[in-house]
Amino acid sequence: MKKQWRYLGGILSVLLLMVLLTGCTKTPESVVDKMIAKMAAVKTYQFDATVGLKGTMAALEQGLQLSNESSETKIKAKGQVDMRNDDNVKYVANLDVAFQAEGTALTLKADLLTTSQATYIKVNEAPQIALMDFSQLKDTWYKFQAADGTAESGEEPLSASQVRKIKKLFQNTDFFTVAEDYGTEDLNGIKTYHYRVKLNGDELKRFFVEMKTIVDEQEPTTQEFEEIQANLAKWSGMEGDVWIGTNDYYLYQVNVGANIEEENSDLERMDLSLSMSAYNEPVTIDIPANAKIMDWAEIMGVNDATIPAGTDQNLTKQLEDLNLSDEEMAVFQKQLEALEAGQ
Repeated sequence: MKKQWRYLGGILSVLLLMVLLTGCTKTPESVVDKMIAKMAAVKTYQFDATVGLKGTMAALEQGLQLSNESSETKIKAKGQVDMRNDDNVKYVANLDVAFQAEGTALTLKADLLTTSQATYIKVNEAPQIALMDFSQLKDTWYKFQAADGTAESGEEPLSASQVRKIKKLFQNTDFFTVAEDYGTEDLNGIKTYHYRVKLNGDELKRFFVEMKTIVDEQEPTTQEFEEIQANLAKWSGMEGDVWIGTNDYYLYQVNVGANIEEENSDLERMDLSLSMSAYNEPVTIDIPANAKIMDWAEIMGVNDATIPAGTDQNLTKQLEDLNLSDEEMAVFQKQLEALEAGQ
């Protein structure tokens, strides 16, 4: 009898060991689920991102009077996020935008701050674009608001209730599936899980439909639903790598990229590298106290801008090359008249 109990005890010990080992072995899916739950509860963090865009950018090149050649745009953004108050989520970033095409190189450097109520921008370095000199915008904070003077961002800000619903939706969405498990890696002194992932198209579609329903407080129309599907189709081939902390399950690094296969898309490829750090550490994002008010119409035609020397020559031909509509031409002419009157 004792011998049987020893055998039984041995079997139970093996079973217990298997249970313990299975419980301690974290599947990629469970790690990703924990990461999404942790990220949904984050209050503050810092980020450093680089976005690369490649394509013909037809609309931009027309405005800059460039030939229809492939161009590259690199956007660097570094900043902080403060989500401690659902009524006033704040983002601040230093932007460095570089545009390159054949024979053309343009640079824009600016500070951007967004809150639930308004958007602020301060230009630190700006190019001259299509007859306009934006140098007078430099080193001054501007505050965007709607032309009719309603909500300062042009749309009604999200309520705290809507923000909470979006966070819950985020937590309950499987944005991607794990394609390959590379094991654990050291990432800047942090032990992480490294996975190759693919976007989950069905879940993304559900996420954007439900988020739009939360924001608009009504379900998307048939046309809006088709637009969501069309936009998501552009990114169907996107794959990338993620690094998730083994101890805290925070997302520390994302590298993704995709060729855009849509036939009528100006964009040929998009790449993103994003690192995140300093989770839930204290941040201070100050709102510019004396920012100047500027609506979208003013952004498109800066009233105080001056026409750079020499651009008045062949002005008619340059305007024709822009291929503006009658309405756009009328607006542009009014802007020119205002500029001339101020000189």
